[in-house]
Amino acid sequence: MVHARSVHLSALALHLDSEAEAAGRIARIRRWLSNPWIDSQRLYTPLIQQVLTAWRNREVTIMLDGCCVNRGKLQLFRVALSHCYRAVPLAWQVVSHNGLVEVETCRPMLERVQHLLRGTRRVTFLADRGFRDWDWAAACQMLGWDYIIRVANWCTTR
Repeated sequence: MVHARSVHLSALALHLDSEAEAAGRIARIRRWLSNPWIDSQRLYTPLIQQVLTAWRNREVTIMLDGCCVNRGKLQLFRVALSHCYRAVPLAWQVVSHNGLVEVETCRPMLERVQHLLRGTRRVTFLADRGFRDWDWAAACQMLGWDYIIRVANWCTTR
């Protein structure tokens, strides 16, 4: 992905050391991605921990975002570190139901992020109105994070 500067399989396939045709290289990547023995979080964690050493004792902003994939059958949630108008992924989770997601569903992901950011001074959590439940704000407070959660203009606060 680093060499290809892309997550698209066709771009990744160009950088595989193989004599196979493009379709064969893409099929090889798909087989690797669908291997149940591959734990992407376990592979990624040491890499991101090394990167995060540059953020020790600094204030950081993290963003929670979600999107539907597989024609709306799955939702992918990602917490990313905001850096120079870019999003550096910290943790992600796939959920197999539609609609608003409860904080309890994403709590393991949030706790992984808290563990990764334990060396930072201050964390500000950003989310859009899909995460407007009071429980999200309470979870941020429990994790020791400041939070900014966008809500519709008709919402009232206590």
